[in-house]
Amino acid sequence: MGPHAAHLSAAKRPGHMRHMRDQVASGVAIIAGPMHDVTGKLEGDLLGVVIYDRPVPEATKIANADPAVAGGQLRIEVRPFYRVTV
Repeated sequence: MGPHAAHLSAAKRPGHMRHMRDQVASGVAIIAGPMHDVTGKLEGDLLGVVIYDRPVPEATKIANADPAVAGGQLRIEVRPFYRVTV
């Protein structure tokens, strides 16, 4: 999430939350959620993390399909993640 996250409109919030829940429920995303500030509050510019179990190009496409991203209220930054397996 980016600098607009604190201003995520009520109109976009349900679509964003549905998108995130769908990705986690389907196994496309391993985990998703906001990060609290050092005081434990969700205030100011929020940062969220989503770890997709997909290649970067596919993860980028999925993230861009989020209504809040498509609507310009959140921005994404996609980076590769390498899962350690045992």
